[in-house]
Amino acid sequence: MRGHVASATALPPQTLTVRLSHATQPEHDLVLLARPDANGDFSVPLPMLERSRWQVVIESERRDWRLEGEWLWPAQRQATVGTP
Repeated sequence: MRGHVASATALPPQTLTVRLSHATQPEHDLVLLARPDANGDFSVPLPMLERSRWQVVIESERRDWRLEGEWLWPAQRQATVGTP
């Protein structure tokens, strides 16, 4: 999984929590940790995912902000969370 986090103000260096929640089977939920580079880009390996609608939540380690979205895998190859 690759992503990009942007902000009007500079983001402090921090680890992001990426939560993927399966629509109907919570035993398939995933919590991944990602560390963006200076440009806000991050990458984290994903295991094989079940075909499903996934809730995606990305939040700061201090939980002072959160981005949420929905991803229909494998029909959608990308997910946009937060504001485009």
